[in-house]
Amino acid sequence: MSETIRIKKANENKWYKAVEWYEDKEIMYYSEGDSEKVYNLEDIKRMYSYLSKIGELYFIEVFNENTWRTIGDVTLAENNLPIVIGDKNYWGKSIGKMVIRKIAN
Repeated sequence: MSETIRIKKANENKWYKAVEWYEDKEIMYYSEGDSEKVYNLEDIKRMYSYLSKIGELYFIEVFNENTWRTIGDVTLAENNLPIVIGDKNYWGKSIGKMVIRKIAN
């Protein structure tokens, strides 16, 4: 993959960026195991508030076409490491592995 990735603290005023991902039933199926449920902004705020309390919440960004694009999220928590690639254009490109490598360094 030629894009550069980074993880960046997910500031609360940018949480709206995740609405598009969590409104997608396929993403919800792979993330939450439920293909019928979707999250709106209020649901995302509750989820991100919880994740921020149990760990550190980050957005996953890729540098592409001279700009950083937010494509997913990851939470570093003691007993959990949820990673969601919300932009389907980046599925199957080993982004999750790259995120884990970044975290490990």
